[in-house]
Amino acid sequence: MPHAPDPARILHLSTWNVPCGIATYCGNLVAALDRQGIQSDVYPLFPHAWNSYLQSDISRMRDEIVERARAADLVHVQHEHGLFGVALGARGAAKNFGRILTGLLGSGKPVVTTFHTAPLLGKRHEGFGALLDLLKRFGRDRAWRTRVAGQFTASAGRAVAIVHSATTRHALVRSGFPEESVRVVAHGCLPPRDPGVDAAAAKEALGLAPTDTLLTIFGFIGRYKGHDVALRALTHLPPEFRLAICGGAHPESKDGFFNGLLRQVDKLKLQDRVTITGWLSPAEADRYYAATDICLAPYRPESGLSASGAITWALSSGRPVVASKIDAFLAIQREANCMLMTTPEQPKEMAWAVRSLAGDSAAAARLVRGAGEFCRRHSWDNVARESIGIYNDTLAANAVGAGGGRQIPLIIPAVEPVAPAVASASITPPPMALAESIRQTQSLEGWCPIEKAEALARLVLDTRPACIAEIGVFGGRSLIPMALAARSYGGEVHAIDPWSHAASLEGEIGDDNRLWWGQLDIEGVYSRFLAGVRRFGVEDTIRVHRTTDTAAVGDFRDGQIGLLHVDGNHSAAVSRRYVEQWGPKIAPGGHLVMDDIDWATQAETVAFIEQRYAAIRREHSWAIYRKPGGAAARRPLAA
Repeated sequence: MPHAPDPARILHLSTWNVPCGIATYCGNLVAALDRQGIQSDVYPLFPHAWNSYLQSDISRMRDEIVERARAADLVHVQHEHGLFGVALGARGAAKNFGRILTGLLGSGKPVVTTFHTAPLLGKRHEGFGALLDLLKRFGRDRAWRTRVAGQFTASAGRAVAIVHSATTRHALVRSGFPEESVRVVAHGCLPPRDPGVDAAAAKEALGLAPTDTLLTIFGFIGRYKGHDVALRALTHLPPEFRLAICGGAHPESKDGFFNGLLRQVDKLKLQDRVTITGWLSPAEADRYYAATDICLAPYRPESGLSASGAITWALSSGRPVVASKIDAFLAIQREANCMLMTTPEQPKEMAWAVRSLAGDSAAAARLVRGAGEFCRRHSWDNVARESIGIYNDTLAANAVGAGGGRQIPLIIPAVEPVAPAVASASITPPPMALAESIRQTQSLEGWCPIEKAEALARLVLDTRPACIAEIGVFGGRSLIPMALAARSYGGEVHAIDPWSHAASLEGEIGDDNRLWWGQLDIEGVYSRFLAGVRRFGVEDTIRVHRTTDTAAVGDFRDGQIGLLHVDGNHSAAVSRRYVEQWGPKIAPGGHLVMDDIDWATQAETVAFIEQRYAAIRREHSWAIYRKPGGAAARRPLAA
């Protein structure tokens, strides 16, 4: 009987078992990896200790980490600047992390690093301060590029970065990281909560009236989270609106913001309407979750976050969320439409959003549903499986770098995913020319042939429409090529698809299609589509409308769309509806692309189009039409 391979083993570098968002992140990841059959070892980091370390202490710690890593297949580092001594300066933190990275890579050990924040940028000053700032920025930038980014460049896939958003990926690449070394994996989420406590009973236990509306902010208190903005917003709300700040000052905080917040409560005379709880036991936290009516996340844009554990707690709370329009939250909103967004540092706008949401139960329920779907899609089990895919790729690159002489350990266990998994499909590929990128989209689910994908991309590049829309997205095989082209000039691509069996089965589509669509795992298709969006780095280009065409049409004004691609339900009545309702939305001189024009059920719709639009390219199963008006476009050729 052959010997079974030993389980894979990962060494994690992180804060551990302390009140810290990154320690919580690492703990959830380790638990999920354990459920997938992956063993973990954790080397704890102590941020507060850096100000007492001598150079010999840092060298000794590096050697301990390298020695500990010998028993592991791969090292996974959780990086936040404070974990490596940023209190002593960003330049020093980059050097400290760089020393550890050098030791691990020098020993032949592959390293995956999750960057929870973007590279630090200096504040801009005037006068003499500007000169000092310039010198500091130069030293900080040089340390980061040589000690950190340079090692990712030199390591040819053996050093891989994980970030939680496309904006942080962009920031890392701009700071010197090679594009192929930075992968996007969403922050993991807990399942939607069932507090197990009645809301009315919870309010009574907290001394609140049944008619009170409780607003809650979860997590540590810090200036970048905008607690002071929430206080000012409360002054614009009626007295029955209360605020609970469920957390306390971070153990490592020294900026005095917490004391300033207490003074502001007194100054604004909000003592009877604001509760600052400090650390909560699980039972106390459940009581506040149950009593909460609306969660707040009034973050400031300078936070530099790639993601926030606190926002995932809010999204899993079962309560609607009002959040600031910062990059990390906007990425979630574009995917799931699960928050009511407001301009950062605008308390009156936040107060207006809170009042409107408190008075609209249907809107609140819609946001909660969207948040629940987001949390299930990005469960910790799915994040663990995505991480496993990255581990495999990194180990494979390490084996190639070592001449292929070592055996790659078995990382992917034979375990069924808990929910539709995106696994390694969400990995951002190496940089490619547009034509090669489009060829790579053929791996996505769908039926768009390469010739059509190239023609769609060429049409986008030729006409450069600001607004592009597609009805019937499925796995994104035609949408993402258009988004890749639109990304080059800043266009927006709208993905319109309910990803529902009911919409797929609407109308007369034939028994074979009805059987196929009726049995399809459509949630899995949707999850893999979102993974493809991340894989090709077009999160900031695509806007997802998970709804029907009839519900979405009101989101667009007449003449707004420069290119409309129709590839939805092919029944006669539905395809005709697409053209009649969406035709006015196409700009004069804009383009309509119809798929499956050879289907008998679409014959009348195609005839209707050809009476009103000029055909500029007609293939056997698809065609490109131009709406009268505007400037003429040339016939799209292959990319």
